[in-house]
Order: sequence, then C-alpha cells, then structure tokens
Amino acid sequence: MKQSKITQILEALEREGKYGKMFTIAMTLENWETIQINKKNKDAFKVWDNIKYEVIEEWKKRKEVKEENRGVQKQHGDQRGYFTSIAFQIAFNQYSWEESYQNCSNLARRIYSDMLDNYWG
Repeated sequence: MKQSKITQILEALEREGKYGKMFTIAMTLENWETIQINKKNKDAFKVWDNIKYEVIEEWKKRKEVKEENRGVQKQHGDQRGYFTSIAFQIAFNQYSWEESYQNCSNLARRIYSDMLDNYWG
C-alpha cells in the first residue's frame, strides 16, 4: 500500500457504469505519480488530501488505483495538514524575507496550536 498527498486534481470525467454514474478522477501526487480512481462523487478529493492506495493497473502516463478505506482518524490527519499550510501562509504574510525563518516558524506553530485547540477543543 502506498501513501501520498494530492498536489493537483487533473480531471473528473463522468461516465455511466454498472453501478450508475461514476467519476474517473485523475490526480498528481506529492510522490510524483499520476493516478486515477473511480468514485461516485466528483468532489471526493481535494488538493492536500492524504490518500492511501494500491496500484491495480499501470499505463504509460497514469496508474489506476484502489483506495484504502477512509476512516475518521484519516480525516483528522487531513485537517491537520490543512491547518499546517494555513498557519504557515499566515505567518509568511506577517514577516518579510529579511526577517528570520525562525520567527516565522514560531508564529506558524502558535497559529497551528490555536487552530487545533479551537477545532478539537
């Protein structure tokens, strides 16, 4: 089983299958693989979602995959990744390039901690 974050959603093509309407979603991952997966919902994935998958068929440019079951624990992990990126965006906007990275990193950690406290209380 492989695991990576989604860096780009390339397309979501609608098709009719034996189980009704399905979407073939193509995406690029942080580990540089381009994969596609079938889902009933067009918006099943977002950029920076973490996905665990197994390659079931490989083509020249894309790999068809089967996703591991998504559970509650995984959703919390996705939320933490989102909070991390937001915290660093806010912190980088507060400091200029001339100021130290350590100041920016410390501010991002405080923002992240506050977001987690407010989210999970």
